[in-house]
Amino acid sequence: MTVCGQGLPQVWVSGFIDENDTGHERSFWKPLGVRHKDYIFSNLSRPTKRTAINVYFADYRTIQASFTLIERMKIFKIFTLLLLTGLFSVGLGAQDFPDVNVKTLDRRDVALSDYVGQGKNTVVAVWATTCPNCIMELDHMKDYVEKWSTQYNAEVIAVSMDQYQRIRRVKPMVNGRQWPYTVLIDSQRQLGSLLNFTAIPQLFVVDGDGKIIQQYSSYQRGREEEVDRVLARLK
Repeated sequence: MTVCGQGLPQVWVSGFIDENDTGHERSFWKPLGVRHKDYIFSNLSRPTKRTAINVYFADYRTIQASFTLIERMKIFKIFTLLLLTGLFSVGLGAQDFPDVNVKTLDRRDVALSDYVGQGKNTVVAVWATTCPNCIMELDHMKDYVEKWSTQYNAEVIAVSMDQYQRIRRVKPMVNGRQWPYTVLIDSQRQLGSLLNFTAIPQLFVVDGDGKIIQQYSSYQRGREEEVDRVLARLK
């Protein structure tokens, strides 16, 4: 694959407009398939050790070069994922982390904005008690909490998406696993609707102004080290 003469093994696209100026909705986990003439867009599985914010793989399976694809589809946002260790893409325009009403472990109603975007960097982990990968991610991150707080002025917020019948399981799990996080409960799963995801875990790095700097979907070992590098850049 080449773009403007440069070899690019992977091209990822976030939001595009076709020749009729029709916008196509972004959906990270729901299949997005748009056939435009000879081209197919779909959100394929993301490669190991490559991450990006709200992106889709542009798969030109049927015709010539990607430059033609990009030109004719009039893509206005494009992300190139480099094959260099530690480098990953960031959104062209930072999105505000949404404010929703959530509950604390003692069932108090609070606004998520009271915890995110208050001048501190925030790592927001979206999880549930029924999600093994979520639990693994939170287990592995807890050793970084003190470093992130003291060196990067960052706090970890764990937002449970457990629905009403399972809320009672949240507090015992948090206490039993000795998670040193601020834990909140979004039983209505508002974040999923507002941030356009259905699968968990989801992890967001948010700056002190409440802007999403990085998003991770699913969990891979070593993710906490990637987050550490992102936070180091926000110092």
